[in-house]
Order: sequence, then C-alpha cells, then structure tokens
Amino acid sequence: MLVIFLLVILVIIVLSCVVRENFTGMPSHDDKLRLVNKALARAELFNPKHGRYLTAKSHIAEIDNVIYEDFRNLARGGNFNQQSLLNALRI
Repeated sequence: MLVIFLLVILVIIVLSCVVRENFTGMPSHDDKLRLVNKALARAELFNPKHGRYLTAKSHIAEIDNVIYEDFRNLARGGNFNQQSLLNALRI
C-alpha cells in the first residue's frame, strides 16, 4: 500500500513539472534565440520602408505584430543585432 502511495506521489510530481515547463505561456530562452536568429537571417523583412508585418509573418510564423514593431524600431535605430533583439523579447 505504501509503495502505491509513493508511486502516485511520484507521478503527480513528475506531471506537475512537465505541465509547468510546457504551459507557462512564456517562450524559453532557446525559443527566443531561435526567433532572433530567424529575424537576423531575414533582416530585410524589418526594413522600415519596405517591410510588412504579413510578409514577416509568412516567413517567421512565431512573430506577432508587437514583436514585429519592436524589431522594426530597432532596425530603424540601427540596433538590429542579437543582443538588442533578445532584450526586446524580455517581458
């Protein structure tokens, strides 16, 4: 009986860790880094004169309009580099 109880507790602990890790609503550092690298590879999408949100969205599925505008403002200011883009993703 004690063994079953301990197994149930162990399963609950493991499941709670998995749920907390996968459903926080916040992207992981690796997710942010992947997004930044995609943005850097397609920097022309954020050109203030020629870039369009829907075009960027078609190339980078993870981007939303707020991130797009933040990245576009960084490109306009000449700060379109990895560290600046990562800082823009901080909440």
